[in-house]
Amino acid sequence: MSDSKEELEHLQLLHLADSALPIGALAHSFGLESLVAQGFSTRELPEFLRGYLEEAGVTEAAFCREGLRLTADGPRGFHAERWVDINNYLSALKPARESRAASASLGQNFLTTVAGLGDFLVLTEALRAAKSAGCACHYSPSFGLAAGALGLDEDRATAACLHRIGLPAPAALGPERGDKNIVGCKAGDSRDG
Repeated sequence: MSDSKEELEHLQLLHLADSALPIGALAHSFGLESLVAQGFSTRELPEFLRGYLEEAGVTEAAFCREGLRLTADGPRGFHAERWVDINNYLSALKPARESRAASASLGQNFLTTVAGLGDFLVLTEALRAAKSAGCACHYSPSFGLAAGALGLDEDRATAACLHRIGLPAPAALGPERGDKNIVGCKAGDSRDG
């Protein structure tokens, strides 16, 4: 890969995974606010996030990759039925209502936003197929699909998706508690924020 292509890919991934992308990510805590209301200590947040990414992250990474691989044959090779199946299966794997609703809302908003940035037939078809089938467009397969439509590297796209998935929950707790715990988790520090 040439340096300029690699730099462009890196920039595109930064934009896709940017918390400032207006898809509503900061409005969702993926159930973390409910845990805090029930007495979950923010001291436990770094350990919780590591566990979340180790367990749920494996699933989310697999579904991100599945979304990306649907673009392998270009827009004409897109399999709408497979897209619907991927999202329905991921819905079934998310038993917590908050997590399922947040993933579906963010995925729909993300795909709609990225589809509006250019002529991405695969993304438009994915939105149409999901609407027709009455299924959700979850965040991780939507991220993968968008990354594939942009021709981005699968491993780098998956890593960017996982990075983004790990950020909304503590951020929803507010800047004073959430941001410090994100830093603590990344640094392996479990001090209270």
